[in-house]
Amino acid sequence: MSKKIVFAMLVVVMFSMGQTCTPDADMDGVKDSDDSCPNTPLCATVDALGCPSDSDNDGVMNGCDECEDTPAGDTVHGNGCTVDPGGSVPSRCQGPDPRAKAIEYSLVGMIDANRANIQIKGVVENIGLSNYDSGPDQQDIQLWEDDAMVHSVQFEDLAVDETIYIEYQREWDLGDEFLPGFYKVIITYDPDIRDDGNLNNDDCRETNNMVVRRASDINSLLE
Repeated sequence: MSKKIVFAMLVVVMFSMGQTCTPDADMDGVKDSDDSCPNTPLCATVDALGCPSDSDNDGVMNGCDECEDTPAGDTVHGNGCTVDPGGSVPSRCQGPDPRAKAIEYSLVGMIDANRANIQIKGVVENIGLSNYDSGPDQQDIQLWEDDAMVHSVQFEDLAVDETIYIEYQREWDLGDEFLPGFYKVIITYDPDIRDDGNLNNDDCRETNNMVVRRASDINSLLE
């Protein structure tokens, strides 16, 4: 075998090794060493720095957002589409259907003119045609402050039209430049929940399992 052929084979092998050894943890096409925004959702579109955009500023990244022109101030589902106006119940699907319905802000008490203790409350209800019946450690409700989970609660059973809540309190300072941008409530399930033989804990509609609201709405409580 000629030296030229051997050299060409070595180049191909080295190139292949370089390709497979370049880490890209969030699989957005930008290697980790160049990625300024790690942990980007798989559905999001990113720029050369690996950062997603949110053209309508609703908290759902472009590429994941099915409604990219959401009006300012709307609370949205995880797909970026506006939550049912007035919290109305959409068409009911067969089986249990826990949904993240709303995020509510309330004033606990003023500390001074610019600071207050506020409560963030997530609302979850079963709008399906069947009760949700499950076991422990298979489902929970999470409350997120931007990209950090701040609280979670587990639940097991949820009757038709029954409502449960997740609540979290924090100090809110209008002078703080690092206040969060969004709050999210997410219903999560054990990855194997559909394989446990219990049809009563198979969510019949998972597109409503997350709701997102702008944190700036809290400012009106201090006015």
